[in-house]
Amino acid sequence: MTVFITNIHGLNYVNTAQQAQNTVAEIACHDLHFKEIPMYFYDWPDEPIEVRNGRFDGMLAGLVNNDTVIFQAPSWNSIDWDIGLVDRVSLYNGVKKVIFIEDVLPLMFEANLYLMPKYIQYFNKADVLIAPSVKLIERLRQDGLKEDIPVIYQQFWDHPGMISPFISPKNSHTISFAGNPDKFTFIKSWNYDVKLKVYTDAKIDNQNVEAIGYKIDPLLLESLQRNGGFGLVWTDDPYTEQYMTMDAPSKLSTYLASGIPVVVKNNLAQSEFIDEHHIGYCVANLEEAAEKVKEISDEQYVTLSRNANRIGKMIRDGFFTKRALIDAVFLANI
Repeated sequence: MTVFITNIHGLNYVNTAQQAQNTVAEIACHDLHFKEIPMYFYDWPDEPIEVRNGRFDGMLAGLVNNDTVIFQAPSWNSIDWDIGLVDRVSLYNGVKKVIFIEDVLPLMFEANLYLMPKYIQYFNKADVLIAPSVKLIERLRQDGLKEDIPVIYQQFWDHPGMISPFISPKNSHTISFAGNPDKFTFIKSWNYDVKLKVYTDAKIDNQNVEAIGYKIDPLLLESLQRNGGFGLVWTDDPYTEQYMTMDAPSKLSTYLASGIPVVVKNNLAQSEFIDEHHIGYCVANLEEAAEKVKEISDEQYVTLSRNANRIGKMIRDGFFTKRALIDAVFLANI
């Protein structure tokens, strides 16, 4: 039996969705010896079925009966395209289908909510699902996801990389945030007695905010490690906040991979894990976040940062991805 995994190409090289899929595929192919099914992102809504099927047949040239295919979902082509691909795979006898739910567009963007029935149709074709949280599966089941499809839970994105063993994050009483102030508007109105360090090239007219500038991945981890303090996972958009109660934010894994503790909204999908393993604070609002960061003692910070780095090491080593993929393939084939 060969295990295949889809992987998207052709998006912007700094696109977070493509980076996530490429990382999963790299871990799967390098560490677990899966085979990649490369996919290209393209915009052709009127693509003839016979042309699309020819494209699928080329992508699936190495597939044989009784193999296993892991679909990273969505492909960022249309949902009809994704359904067409899984249906093409289903023509092979005994092939097991695992759908790795990495994002759900109808829940990410309210304008796409009308697509939910097609997403449920797609997910219901899986033998096994990989999902970021129990809350997401509960939400999908309200919309018609089959109760009998087994689910493996991912919990965290992995963020492979290295940090210096000679740098210990310091209790700088600062908060770091990786995000665009045009999307995360709380940045511009930040007025708390704690410095907010933002990784963006945008100019920010706020004396309480320091624009660090955009940094490529290896430099980002090093910068976060050197700056110390806390990493913030936050949004002020209600629809996005609701999605984050079900999703696995990539920012969260980035901060932990750098070895620093985190501050998150107390309804985040991972908030219980964060509390249980003492890797940060779960708070109700930004005022509480700033207060905790301002008041934390050096001794308390050392404990949190050591715990964060313990989880961060697993994230840097691809643990969560490998565990989810192995468990899903095993469950699909027993």
